[in-house]
Amino acid sequence: MTNWKVRILDSLQCLTYGTDEGEREFRIPEAGYRRLARLYEAIIDRLENLGTPERENLKLAAFQEAVGKFVALETFLFHDQQLQLSSSLFRQFSFIQQKILTVKGSHHWNQFRLYLQQEITKPEVETTAFESVLSSIQTFNDRLREHVREFLLSSPALRSLDVARRAKRNEYIKKLGFLTDVMVRTALIKKLPHLFPKPRTIRKLGTMGVYEYENALDTEEDEDASESEDDNQVKSALENVSSSKEPENDEEAESVLELEKAEGEDNDFITFPGKLNSVHSVKALIDTGGGANLLSRKYLLARSIPIPDSDKTVTLKNPDGSASKRFPVIKVKWSFTAMPDRDWPEVEFIVTEDGPAALIGLPFLKETQLIHDQAGKLLFPEFTNVSQMSAKHVDGSIPIYNFDTSGKPAS
Repeated sequence: MTNWKVRILDSLQCLTYGTDEGEREFRIPEAGYRRLARLYEAIIDRLENLGTPERENLKLAAFQEAVGKFVALETFLFHDQQLQLSSSLFRQFSFIQQKILTVKGSHHWNQFRLYLQQEITKPEVETTAFESVLSSIQTFNDRLREHVREFLLSSPALRSLDVARRAKRNEYIKKLGFLTDVMVRTALIKKLPHLFPKPRTIRKLGTMGVYEYENALDTEEDEDASESEDDNQVKSALENVSSSKEPENDEEAESVLELEKAEGEDNDFITFPGKLNSVHSVKALIDTGGGANLLSRKYLLARSIPIPDSDKTVTLKNPDGSASKRFPVIKVKWSFTAMPDRDWPEVEFIVTEDGPAALIGLPFLKETQLIHDQAGKLLFPEFTNVSQMSAKHVDGSIPIYNFDTSGKPAS
């Protein structure tokens, strides 16, 4: 092993001498994650002190990116002030969610610490030691980010319109790639406020004039009447402060989804606007029960969108279990308004005779991760009510499942 490798590896091992195992280091999660961030930053410091060839050989730029991402996650969880919450974002999560993040961080600390202290200098790992360190940081970042994304969307904090508006401007929301989630949530709160009932009470914390919403939500219409006069005064004061600070212009967020009444239905359905082939605007329903993407021939012809010849055809299952006639399958370029920096160049759509202009099936919906995580788990709790649209929307041939915004089954 070269002298410069010996020096830096010895230095990295020294960083964890005198520290405890994860259960003790993460007894206070904030302190555990801060120590992990300092360890990562110290690694960067040591790599930056090397000569240019060595820095490039050890992928300094990749280390800086990975450490920067972790520091952003750690700061967002424990030290962010831009959301103006009554506590850290971490403390807004449920007890179980906090425990998950603590256990994950503790386990990673133990593995990382053990590797630095015992494994990294073994001859058989000499050539890959630093790649293993980098890979460990990157893997933990990805897992941590997925947890934070899920817990953020389920937290009481992001069920508040004022907080959602602040979140749109939050630098860590942008750095960590959560802006689309915040835009979707903001639009949902604005368009479907009944899905986000206000907290039941507001209570004062200590004597410093700090107030916090309780997590319990209204379940009865007469709850407001039970609030004390003091609570109402506090609520009024907080609402006046927030309205004076937060702009009311949510047009950008509201454009990421729209409500549409399907033909023959009284209920509104959520649609996600997108574009076909980067040109043609279309409002797509989302299908959580089937595996196909659909385009209406009627919609395509009405807008003079050419339908390419296709050798591939499929049948769809009728409500009675029988097979439909065969429909052609075409490939188009697709993008969502909610995800302006991404597009999918060859997405298969089945061209039906009628029905909704466009419908996105569950497999492609999961692939986009618009409302799912990497594992395909639905991340928006408000999308748990799934209802079936009437089969007449597609001439009685295709059962279509959709999110119904009323929270009740469609007729």
